[in-house]
This record gives sequence, structure tokens and C-alpha cells, in this order.
Amino acid sequence: VVCSYMDNNIVDLLQKLVSTETTLGHSIDGAVILQEFFEQYGINARLDSYGDEEANVIATLGRSNLPKFILSGHIDTVPFGDEKKWKYPPLSAKVEDGKMWGRGTVDMKGGLTALAHTMLSLLELEDELNYQFVFLGSAQEEVGLLGAARMQSQGWMKDASYLIVGEPTDLEPKAFEKGIIWFDIKVTGKQAHASRPDLGKNAIEGICKIMKGIQTILPELSIPEVGRSTINYGMIRGGTAYNVVAEEAVLSCDIRTTPGVANENVIDNLYKYLKSLEEADLKAEVEFIQEEPAVQTSDMQFPELFVELSQSIAGKTSKIGGTYFATDAAVLLKDLEIPMVIFGPGSTELLHQTNEHITIEDVHLAHKIYLEACRRINFTIPEK
Repeated sequence: VVCSYMDNNIVDLLQKLVSTETTLGHSIDGAVILQEFFEQYGINARLDSYGDEEANVIATLGRSNLPKFILSGHIDTVPFGDEKKWKYPPLSAKVEDGKMWGRGTVDMKGGLTALAHTMLSLLELEDELNYQFVFLGSAQEEVGLLGAARMQSQGWMKDASYLIVGEPTDLEPKAFEKGIIWFDIKVTGKQAHASRPDLGKNAIEGICKIMKGIQTILPELSIPEVGRSTINYGMIRGGTAYNVVAEEAVLSCDIRTTPGVANENVIDNLYKYLKSLEEADLKAEVEFIQEEPAVQTSDMQFPELFVELSQSIAGKTSKIGGTYFATDAAVLLKDLEIPMVIFGPGSTELLHQTNEHITIEDVHLAHKIYLEACRRINFTIPEK
């Protein structure tokens, strides 16, 4: 089967994906669209359904005994938010003035579509492939990289030689991404009547004391691409009533670690900090929800290729940077050091925003750049 870029309109697939809800519990619907797309053109694809209406989709092209070239993207999206604030309904996939509007256009159905069409275009090289090209479409990326972790545990990264993650980067290559540590800190105090706080111990006040000093656990290391490690206090929960001294309070924290900073060192610092508070008669417990390490490429030549191609194909002058957010690379590259790049269409300023939209031209350009990168790597003899 020979399929050219012009024979298969990228807009059609993108509209199908964007007009289909793939928020938590609905990713299987997007996965089915992708599976049918691949099978329509003779590309081997299968669904891996799990959980409650969640599914990954895996498509392969080339012999299984070849080293793998991984094309990674996630199917799921964040919720819509207040739909009344949208210019067009979030599932409209409305096209206007060269832009498509809707939830997931940027994060990351634009990149997903460009990657899928790259697999389709590679059919022209089917008899000349020196790699097995593997499309990994993941579910539940937005709630903890769960789909990608499942595919990694199933062995899809075995013998992988290259990884492209199609997250939105404004068509600028990223060679680094920050790590992530999510955890809850719980302080238990003593309940009392609000008129006699001296008879109790206010857990909310304890949380406030922790917030003042917890910044000290973060290392000072900073790199130009993403800066230093950061912490965000996402939620505080505690107390029962106006007139009751709060007996319990919980602080939910999000730390993003800079490449070069080991998560285990930050976690060790956190334990030491909480231990030091016991001297002030403040006891706190910590529960870790998720932690993934910072990621960086093992070979800068691979992202440098995308600098060159973004310039020659898209006319975009860029330099290699890093992402402040975590991607599926954090779990796909577990115990694996290979050339990696995060590169895709769409503005990072529109991530998770109301009125998310993408220029269709950027999706076309991403497809062309992905394809040329794959062609160049394919005709470089793989290392044995």
C-alpha cells in the first residue's frame, strides 16, 4: 500500500479525535478511532483495553526483530471547564481562519495526528525500514502517565533506539523535562472550642508553619533550559467548623525537579525537614502519591536534528530547550538511556486553557518534520 501525505487529509483525523470526548474514563473512544485509522491502511494496530473505559493503542510498522523507533503521544485530555466560556463548544472541532478549536487540539491531538500520519507516510518505505516504527498512543497521561507506564511494563520499550514525544512545543525541540513528586502532608492537632484555642492545637496553623519552611528542601541547581526545581501548594484541606480548633489538616504539594536533581535526594530532604519540626512539637506525616524522575536525552544530536528541520521545513529559528511539565517519557525511559526529543505542534501557552486551539498549518509542518527525521535516521545504519 502506498499512501502519500496529500491522499490522507490530516484535518479529517484531527477533527474525529477532537470531536470525540477522551477525558478520564473515555480514552477508549479515541483509541478506537486511531486503531481504525491504522487498520484502514494496512498498518498493524491493536487496542489494549483496561480499567474503566480506558485503552492504549499500539501500531507497528516493520519487522519485530529490528531496533525500535518510538512515536509517543497521549489520547486523553483534561476536562472542559466552564463550557459557557468557550468561543466554540469544546467538542466542536470548529475550523476557522486556519485554526481548529476544541479541547485537546494542542494537548495533544494535534501532535497525535501528526505522528499517526507519519506512520502512514512511512508505509512508502516499508521494504526499506531499518527500524520497527512503533506508535504508542497512551491513555491516562493527564492523571499520572498511567497508560504509558502500562505499555512500558509490557515491554514495548525493549530494544528502543529513539523516542519522539509529540507534546506541544511550538515546533521547538526539547531535550529535557522536569521530574515530578506529588505528596500529601498531614498534620494532626487537638480539637477544642474556638474560644479556648489554648486547650487545643490547630492543625491548620501547623500546615502554615510547614509552608513557610518547606522551600529549603529544594536544591539550588538550575539549568538554562528549565531553571531550578519548584514547589506548588495545590490544595489545603482541614478543619470542621468556624468555632472548632482544627484537629486535622492536609497540604497537597507538587514538586518539579530539574534534570540533575535526583528525586530521592529531595524526598530525603523532605523527611529530614519534617523530622526537624518535631523539636517544635509539630508532627507531620507524608504520603507520596506519585514520583517520576527528570528526563534528558542521551544524545544531543537527535534534538539538534529537529532544530535543523524546524528551520528548513517550518522556517522557525529555535534552540534546544526543556519542558517544565512531565511527559510520558518519564515512564517510557525507565532504566533506559536513548536519544529522545519532545517536539510537537501547538502553543504551550494554551495548555489546559479555555478556548484551546491549534493552527492546522502547524500540524502539517509537524508531520513533515517527523517524517523527515524518521527518514534520515532510518537510512543511518542502526548500531548493532
